[in-house]
Amino acid sequence: MSVVLPQPQALTGLGGVGKTQVALEYVHRFMADYDLVWWTSAESVDNVVASLAELGARIGAPGGEDMALVSRETVQMLARGVPTKRWILIFDNADNPEQLTRYFPAGGGGHILVTSRNQAWATQGQSLPVDVFLRQESIEHLSRRAPGLTAHEADRVATAVGDLPLAVEQAAAWLAETATPIEDYLRQLAEQTTDVLDLNQPADYPETVAATWNISIARLKDRSPASVRLLQLCAFLAPEPISSHLLYSKEMIDELRKVDPTLQESLLLGRVIREIARFALAKVDQVSNSIQVHRLVQAVIRSQLTQEEQRHARHVVHTVLAGARPDGDEPIDDPETWPRFGVIWPHLSASDVRNCTENEPRRLLIDRVRYLWKRGDFPAAQQLAEDLLGHWKPLLGEEDVQYLYLRCQLANVMRSQGRYVESRAINTELLEQQRRVLGAAHPHTYVTMSSLASDLAALGEYTLAVELAREAHDGFSQIFHESHRRTLSAANNLALALRMVGRYGDARSLDQDTYDRRMEVLGPDHPYTLASAGRLGRDLREVGRYEDSVSLLSRAYDAHKRILGKGFPGTLSCAKSLAVSLRRTGRLEDARRLTTATRAQYRTQYDAHTPDSLACDLNMAADLYAADEREAAREVAKEALTEYMKVPGEEHPYTQAALNNLGIFHWGCGDAVEAEAVFRQVLPRMSDVLGDRHPHTLFTEANFANVLADQGRLEEAWALEKRAMDTLRTVLGPQHPETLAVVSNCALTLGALGRTDEARRLREETLAELNRQGRQLGENNGIIQLTGHERRIYRDLEPLAV
Repeated sequence: MSVVLPQPQALTGLGGVGKTQVALEYVHRFMADYDLVWWTSAESVDNVVASLAELGARIGAPGGEDMALVSRETVQMLARGVPTKRWILIFDNADNPEQLTRYFPAGGGGHILVTSRNQAWATQGQSLPVDVFLRQESIEHLSRRAPGLTAHEADRVATAVGDLPLAVEQAAAWLAETATPIEDYLRQLAEQTTDVLDLNQPADYPETVAATWNISIARLKDRSPASVRLLQLCAFLAPEPISSHLLYSKEMIDELRKVDPTLQESLLLGRVIREIARFALAKVDQVSNSIQVHRLVQAVIRSQLTQEEQRHARHVVHTVLAGARPDGDEPIDDPETWPRFGVIWPHLSASDVRNCTENEPRRLLIDRVRYLWKRGDFPAAQQLAEDLLGHWKPLLGEEDVQYLYLRCQLANVMRSQGRYVESRAINTELLEQQRRVLGAAHPHTYVTMSSLASDLAALGEYTLAVELAREAHDGFSQIFHESHRRTLSAANNLALALRMVGRYGDARSLDQDTYDRRMEVLGPDHPYTLASAGRLGRDLREVGRYEDSVSLLSRAYDAHKRILGKGFPGTLSCAKSLAVSLRRTGRLEDARRLTTATRAQYRTQYDAHTPDSLACDLNMAADLYAADEREAAREVAKEALTEYMKVPGEEHPYTQAALNNLGIFHWGCGDAVEAEAVFRQVLPRMSDVLGDRHPHTLFTEANFANVLADQGRLEEAWALEKRAMDTLRTVLGPQHPETLAVVSNCALTLGALGRTDEARRLREETLAELNRQGRQLGENNGIIQLTGHERRIYRDLEPLAV
């Protein structure tokens, strides 16, 4: 064996020819040539991602708990030769090269070794076909494992099994265990030969592997019928490790007890598994507490069953998987359940759960969609949801409860990607269907209603959003109680809608109540409690309690990182919000540092822009502007605006917020004409969409007034500022720092108009009130400093993100 060349090497051949063993032998022989050796079970892309993420955790790859992100970072590190250029990655049992080659480091000095049944790997690098044993190798192996065989008998056995390494091993194990006379063995083998499974390999491959396994299975059935039944059930699970949580479950034991009434306790299952291992029909891993049945063994076992027997076995597997699902309403929302779901995920496709006739097993697929959504893997969540809907539509019908509920999950995924119009369309149609099919007071109807409220809020239809969110909250309160998880989720959405219409005080009160209840019911570390802390932190900022906001968001951000990881969507959202509060208190360097890190995380984690990532871009522009890097701020804002113009579109409030900020930056760069043009475009749209009393509309008026005042158009500026000041005193209150900021600007305009006494009085009153609030606003708060220096104050806008 020679050293692998620095390009992907593929060991191809039929399952059972020993590709994996060749790879193991290579690694063993050349271990001294490598500093890093990593073995990946590459049966699926998910496995590859998980394995590379585990490697990344060991070599210090960034990405936190987001496996997809960590795996990408790991590949990039190895491609750079970090932490070493002396590495080798082994991708065992790989299938589709088109899906897996993107996980190959390009360069870095290391080696890649692939084992696969798929000959298409020959096009991806240097391919080495792995053939069957030479006859002498077969004879030596048989003689070593079954010492009672003569060389002639071993030769006859090798001929009968076609020298296939796995078949040779199986035959040797069976003969050694049973001491069956060689003539009897060969006769049984000939009589029980079955077709070799079609695995996309040459059609003339020997057909004796299945026959060997059939003999072993027949012998096992005589010794332990329960062992055979367990194998039959495992044949409908994935050819991946099967966790003991599934094997020792009540549902599994109940089924095995039908063929072995002595299995009265789950501990007795150990003897069943031992019998399987004795005949080498499964790999038993004591470390991971799992067994693994080779895909060829599974196929042989399935071929022995009638169609009805296969249907029944598959259904039993479905009940086992459903029984392993954690209890509760949407348990997938709690990360503590994710390891338990993790033993289920690999088997959903292999067992064909999507075609199950019962709701409980199918619910696992909805859990999977929701899990991917919660983890921020929006494309995968969307793909799975759409595939399931397409499959379930003719199978279950468009009015099936689960079909309808899955559509709501798809809408959630769409909204998280900024595809608000599509999400609203789904939820609008869905709500009408659920009202007709399930009734207006069904919990799923209220879930969709609350989801639709979020869509409407995201699209700027705030009044209707509040109405729907309140109706959903009231409905859940009547069905359950105020502290029920569903009711609290609806309360969260109602508070969001209230915040979006500018009712910051009402939103803060409701979010505070939700946070307190979640602390009591769910505990401080539950993701929903952390999410409530994040939203309450924003509320505190909106009502002018900047230091309180920083304090709460700092604690929430630390908890997010500790519990969920820095790449979790909620963690990023919390970091983004904390950076804004830091900027409001005047801690500009801290704000910019956090925004920079968060923005980099968004760009690494998501291929496309999301509403949150664009909001972070606007934060970056605001941080740059606050640091007097005005041209840089303007460029970042322009880039963000370009994306906002695409989605959600020119008229959307998010886009108008971005335009407002760009207008500020034009003004700061001395381009008053361009700034005026922007504000003349933005202000009427803000007024139309948000209303002329919304804080964002009023802040935009104040910003426009700054531009006019700098051009000497003082009367026009005063008219805008006066209306903004008077309305903000009513909407936010006369002591709110943002109200006081506009009052400070008014004082400057009055002074320029010659109304010096009035200007002096306003300025002194404003400065006194700001200083009184100094501890809450922050030692270096920009409003206080600019008021003291008699400079105009601008107000950048945050998108009212959902």
